[in-house]
Amino acid sequence: MPVFVYSFLRDRGIDITFTHLKKYSGLTRHQSFQMFKKISGEFPKHTTRERKPKIIEYATTVKNHFLLNSQFLENAAKILEKFWGLLSDTIDKVIAGTISALALISLRRDSPYMLHLCGVLGIAQSSVIYNIKKLAKNLGILGFTTVSRSKDLIRCQILAKVEINK
Repeated sequence: MPVFVYSFLRDRGIDITFTHLKKYSGLTRHQSFQMFKKISGEFPKHTTRERKPKIIEYATTVKNHFLLNSQFLENAAKILEKFWGLLSDTIDKVIAGTISALALISLRRDSPYMLHLCGVLGIAQSSVIYNIKKLAKNLGILGFTTVSRSKDLIRCQILAKVEINK
């Protein structure tokens, strides 16, 4: 039953995470996945839903909260399209945080700080850092240390692969 409720809520666009499911249902990870397999036919929209509009909606929240210009959102959308295959294996808000952080770097904006950006989205800063580090690794980019120390590397080697406006 908990997996059914989880799938129903996700199908309706309500942001509930797998962690919430485990915490409130008492199911193990294995039990949850077994139940997902059983009910996958009931919620085909959930398993194949289009996630990108929701991610852009989260990036728009960041744009509006920090009063950023439209170029921020355009760059975030281009980054999302270019790296979707490398980013799509995590939750929507973390992807939005990752593309927002990269879009800020593309605009050479030092603020808002990533901690504040992640706070607006309700995600951990470490998740975004991990995603950017994973992106660099998957692209074969060496020398990444931290986001703040590697901004030039991110601009020159990661964002150079995306046709963005500065």
